[in-house]
Amino acid sequence: MTILFLHAGTVVVHAAPLIHATMDNANVSGGGSGDTSVADFTVFDSSGNNLDGLATGPSESTQKVVSGQAGMIGESLQLLEASIDPGLERHVDFGDVANPVPGNGYTASLWFNPTSAPLAPALLKKGAMGSTNQGFAIDLNASSGGFVQITANPNEGIRDNRVGMRYYHILEVDTWYHIALVLDDNNDVLVGYFNGAGSGTTTVTGNHENLANGWVTAPSNVVGNGYAGGASFATDYSLNLGDRWYVGSSSKAPFPGYLDDFSVWNRALSPIEIQSLNTLATEGNLNYDAGQADLLWQVFAGDLAEVTIGNKTWQSDPALLGTPGSVIDLGAGNFGLVLDSDGVGGVTTDFVTFVLGDFDMDNDVDGNDYLVWQHDSGVGSLAHWQTNYGMNLSTVAVDAVPEPSGFVLLVGCHLLVFIYRKRLLSPDMSRRDPIRTGVDSAIIGLASLARITTANGDGEFIMKPYRHNNQRLELGPERANANVIVRLEFVEPKA
Repeated sequence: MTILFLHAGTVVVHAAPLIHATMDNANVSGGGSGDTSVADFTVFDSSGNNLDGLATGPSESTQKVVSGQAGMIGESLQLLEASIDPGLERHVDFGDVANPVPGNGYTASLWFNPTSAPLAPALLKKGAMGSTNQGFAIDLNASSGGFVQITANPNEGIRDNRVGMRYYHILEVDTWYHIALVLDDNNDVLVGYFNGAGSGTTTVTGNHENLANGWVTAPSNVVGNGYAGGASFATDYSLNLGDRWYVGSSSKAPFPGYLDDFSVWNRALSPIEIQSLNTLATEGNLNYDAGQADLLWQVFAGDLAEVTIGNKTWQSDPALLGTPGSVIDLGAGNFGLVLDSDGVGGVTTDFVTFVLGDFDMDNDVDGNDYLVWQHDSGVGSLAHWQTNYGMNLSTVAVDAVPEPSGFVLLVGCHLLVFIYRKRLLSPDMSRRDPIRTGVDSAIIGLASLARITTANGDGEFIMKPYRHNNQRLELGPERANANVIVRLEFVEPKA
């Protein structure tokens, strides 16, 4: 079955991650026993692009990288010590890969947890060791109360076009933070994110000028946050985590602490997607990594019909209401993720099917349902019970629905199935957006919409109130959060 949802807000053209290093034991050579004081080890890229990193460090046990540490999501890597002996290095090196392509946009995302507060450690570098080096960087600093700094330079050897910004924040030890760098080539602007708070896409000239959410342009030698269209931040330098070390460079800036769930996309993630990286990771019942978040974005974009993560199956829901990027607890172990820019639409796990004739709602059609019908024949059709007697959800097999004519119930040829949802459209029932679909199955995701039109426009299915727990449910504001069962009737267009 194919359903095309028409969202009122922004829909992003999707591209999967270029790099995704979960840093979990399953994605590190040696599992939880990786230790660079014994031997360098591989940090595998799980995106399928095989852009693996190499954890390297000195043989001294106090200046090493180790795997198998408690992470923000699963396990993490720990980088020990805030200083490294001269001539040595300690970092995760991905090599000269994942360069930004002008016009595509770019995103780098990482979770970090400092174990001490050194003056100016480097968190991520691809070039940009100093103000005149081409490339981009994410740095931390314990001075001035503490801040994170994101910079990018399209020119090697000069800093005339260097852009950057800071977010002032006391970086507490043993605390997880999320940081992201975005090259938004649609707006030609560098965007920084700290725990989901973004600097915005408004171009500002000069340094120490205010941006969105507390960010300011910085340091003093940047021209602002905007760059020329077509500017390239590609560089031959390696993509490194945890230090600014490069061959021939004696300048060290090691990060002491934990790193987790590093990802790169060759597109600019939206503010909603960045926010959802935070909310999905911090929701304890989900604790999803960037790759799992990306799958949910693909469902919302229509690239995937559904995706199952653990014991939860996610489908698109164009009627989900909430703050964009937020996770909503729908109860009974179900969740929704709001991904539409207008706050109406996303993905949810609470699509529930049931068989018509199952009047007691226990997922099968048996004698107990007949007793319920005898007590109140208005609960449903006895013909449905007779047709589906002996059926349950585990034996459901739906036939294709023939082209409807006149008033018909949306059912399979041999099996009558409906879907109910845990909520309706909005508290005041004011939103009744249509979607278009080619109806080829008796099971269809109603997504709480009031009407569904056929793809060829020859009529429409109208959602009608049905019954639940022997009570007739009307489509009114007092039922906005009720368990609602509906039936669909096909209405041919007026002549």
